[in-house]
Amino acid sequence: MRSRLRIAAGAMLIALLVAAPTAASALTVRAELTPDERAAGLWYADKLGFDQIREQGLTGKGITIAVVDDAINLNAPELQGADIEVMGQYCRDPETGAELPAVTDDIERRHGTDVVSMLVGNGVAGDGGPGTRGIVPEAKILFYAADSNAVDEDGVKVCEAYNPETGTYEKDREYDLEDLGSYPRTTGAALALGQAVEDGADVVSISSVHGVMDSTPWIAAQTMAMRAGVPIVAGTNNPVATGTIMYDLPFGINGVIAVSGIDSEAKVIRGVDIFGSGPADASGSSNLAFVAPASQMLVPSSDDGWAPALGDGTSLATPLVAGAIALGLEKYPAATGFQVLQSMIRTTSGDGLAEPVWSGPKYGYGIARPLDMLAVDPTQFADKNPLFIYSGDDPRCGGRGF
Repeated sequence: MRSRLRIAAGAMLIALLVAAPTAASALTVRAELTPDERAAGLWYADKLGFDQIREQGLTGKGITIAVVDDAINLNAPELQGADIEVMGQYCRDPETGAELPAVTDDIERRHGTDVVSMLVGNGVAGDGGPGTRGIVPEAKILFYAADSNAVDEDGVKVCEAYNPETGTYEKDREYDLEDLGSYPRTTGAALALGQAVEDGADVVSISSVHGVMDSTPWIAAQTMAMRAGVPIVAGTNNPVATGTIMYDLPFGINGVIAVSGIDSEAKVIRGVDIFGSGPADASGSSNLAFVAPASQMLVPSSDDGWAPALGDGTSLATPLVAGAIALGLEKYPAATGFQVLQSMIRTTSGDGLAEPVWSGPKYGYGIARPLDMLAVDPTQFADKNPLFIYSGDDPRCGGRGF
């Protein structure tokens, strides 16, 4: 369902286990942290300037972010006080009608809670000590559960895309070239993406990575988002050796904001794959947009339970980028999401506004820098998605496209 990570204390290498078709994950290291370890796990908040952002009065208030993930624990201490609306489970067993709960405290399905905490975490753990801090604590979160790769104990898939809004399965819907909303979004997560756009989200964040033969459902959702001017932010694969994993949806779709991860020294996260190959950098993608913090970060859960732990993975970087876009929309209400993106790709150097430079698949346009982006009025730029590739000669060409 997602990759996991465990490291013994003091270990130098990340041991990445690719468990199933959603590979970008919050990879929990261990719980029982010392006070110093907890403080160190909040390095991402310091690097991204959370305190300076708050001094500007920016919290994400008034902006709606949709999150598509496995499930969420609304009782997690770090989520208390957050504005979260659960929109339902977007897959169901067609034989029995059974569905996995969208809201659960099952520690095996904690991924969505970790991801949402990066957006709206209140900074206080259950013991009253430091907890996960979110980049936009007052944003509205629409949570769509889409555990569409769930399997039974025999490895048989038990979920098909199901729309709780209509009470129908999506696998038999017909193509309609005049209405992209009628395309068969047969993957639960892809269906949820499209529904999030229809529900009026300002930004959509999806940290899971999928590998399916047919990209049509994802392209349909992204086309709807492009038409509505809604940025879709998606995590790329965690570190694996070349050729061991072939998951590139939805991050590989043309115009999607693909995100990879870095550590506190701005180095691409590294790891070894299930065959013991490596160490290797996270591969990023041929259409990579940004990198953001993704290593040794304070999260609200571990393998052992609901308590602060350290985690790694592009899943944690993805909501931080989505949150940065939300901040731009909050500060500049006349701007569109695509204009905010125009600012973001021009403010990654750390030297203020500059011409955007795409450096390659591992770093893309560079490190997302919310503070620098917020200093630039995005309404001066064209209302056009700068990440959409129009020509095969573009150096970013190579990801899935239209």
